[in-house]
Amino acid sequence: MSSTTFASIDPRDPLALSVLTSYFTEVADRWEGASADPAWLQQTLNGPEVALLQGTGGDLVIARRGESIVGCGGVRWIDYDTAELTAVYTFPSARGAGIGTDIVTELERRARLTGRHTVRLDTREDLVEARALYAGLGYAPVPAFNTDPYAQIWLAKSLA
Repeated sequence: MSSTTFASIDPRDPLALSVLTSYFTEVADRWEGASADPAWLQQTLNGPEVALLQGTGGDLVIARRGESIVGCGGVRWIDYDTAELTAVYTFPSARGAGIGTDIVTELERRARLTGRHTVRLDTREDLVEARALYAGLGYAPVPAFNTDPYAQIWLAKSLA
């Protein structure tokens, strides 16, 4: 049994914003090869995609091992049948311990509880660790379902 625990959190909570800042900063740094633009970071944190990770729009969870926060993950409710993973993140100091798997499994569990049968996500070619995680959990390539300029790979999995 996993020792990772999860709690839903309002995406505007200071703790959520702190963890999401770490996530978006690392993703941007890897894409751009330089520090994330502070204006872009603020716009992203204050944008609708983050705000909707609660209630009827979705769910944002914080992952902990003991008292330590080790990551986060979000799931958006796209329609009555489809959920979309976003912001799946493990702090660098906690990587290699199966936390990413735990986060995705928890988000899938939450999607099932809402009656959804499909989970999808997008990612990038350079996020090789994420791609390996998703492949290992049964996600398969699907046609592009958005025009996000940072998305290069689209994946989905049936929860049935």
